[in-house]
Amino acid sequence: MLETAASVAPTAFADTQRAHGLLQQALDDQREWLDPAEVAGFLACYGIPFARTVAVGDAKSAAQAAARIKAPVALKIRSRDVIHKSDVGGVALNLATSAEVEAAAEQMNERVSRAMPSARLEGFIVQEMVQRPGAYELIAGITTDVTFGPVILFGHGGTAVEIVRDKSLELPPLNTALARAQIERTRIARLLKGYRDRPAADIDGVVNVLIQLSRITADHAEVAELDINPLLCDPAGVIAVDSRIRVRANGSAQSRLAIRPYPQALESEINSTEGQVFAVRPIKPEDEPALQRFAAEVDTRDLWHSFFAPLRERTHETAARLSQIDYDREMTLVAWDGDRVAGLARSTSDPNFETGECAVIIRADLREKGLARQLLQALLRAIAAQGVRRAVLVFPEVATRMLAIASELGFETASLPADASQVRASKVLQS
Repeated sequence: MLETAASVAPTAFADTQRAHGLLQQALDDQREWLDPAEVAGFLACYGIPFARTVAVGDAKSAAQAAARIKAPVALKIRSRDVIHKSDVGGVALNLATSAEVEAAAEQMNERVSRAMPSARLEGFIVQEMVQRPGAYELIAGITTDVTFGPVILFGHGGTAVEIVRDKSLELPPLNTALARAQIERTRIARLLKGYRDRPAADIDGVVNVLIQLSRITADHAEVAELDINPLLCDPAGVIAVDSRIRVRANGSAQSRLAIRPYPQALESEINSTEGQVFAVRPIKPEDEPALQRFAAEVDTRDLWHSFFAPLRERTHETAARLSQIDYDREMTLVAWDGDRVAGLARSTSDPNFETGECAVIIRADLREKGLARQLLQALLRAIAAQGVRRAVLVFPEVATRMLAIASELGFETASLPADASQVRASKVLQS
């Protein structure tokens, strides 16, 4: 049974450039771990809520930062040489006033200097002590499997995480359906739904965190390990209280994934002959309901290609099969007219990427707007980026508009020897 991913609408924007800069700074400093302030900044790039965290250079600045936070804070030594901070007196908790913070910082410097005379002390981390009584403690993160590469982890968190052992793993990329299924595989999922007088927690917030972690795996090969523990969750939402990120120099982020993620770089725009702008992007599982509507809005005479024949049936299963694809050897671009599908362009390549058979279909009321050529052109760019060497079109001889488009885009056409009523057009994308 094919399941349609719900549209929770996870954070759409991610500041990948800033996130990469934080990772690169650690690598340039020959550090394996980001410090807490860098972690907070990195997660903020992906819209993951994190306890307010500030890096400062001295005791007086720590006191000023605590005053701005206006809540009890934790104070931690900032040093690339001190990994286990609490072991050397490098952590102080529940500091309520600026004076307490300044005194604790001065004493902390002295303790750590005595315990580790050679450690480079770079200041302090001031972090809000988050007060969420009754919130569930979760763990979420990224780990690496030797066979499958990055995997997303979720489960019951807190200090007893290794004793409780309530975790599930999922291969990225995640959509909302996969993220929810991963949560459901844990025992704590039943508590998150609420019971007796306990209201349900913000499960949508957890789903969004898992999807953003999935996105991080696709964006940053440098992230070798990422743990958020605890991730507090209650009806008011989710917030990360503690996290760590380990980095390493690496190659392509997407090449290390077992499943190719959503290719966001292929998002673009096209224009109708009347100047209307249509957003174009690769298809997503969440598009299935819109595809069902599109099936009722196309001219059935345009369903000549087997790619689009399932639209005749107008069922959940056929629309789901069209929307859930393997981005490695398949590609479907969707042109959007607001929340309605304006057109589809689809390609499937052979295992060796020698040829990719392509087809395009436009909504009936938009057929004469010049969209088919532009959408097909966008598809050719997309499959060329996949490594496909030659694009092929096969269409009925009576499809004169398709013949004209093929000619405009530089395809060479010929009748099929086995069926003179069919035209085969091909174009070399790369030698």
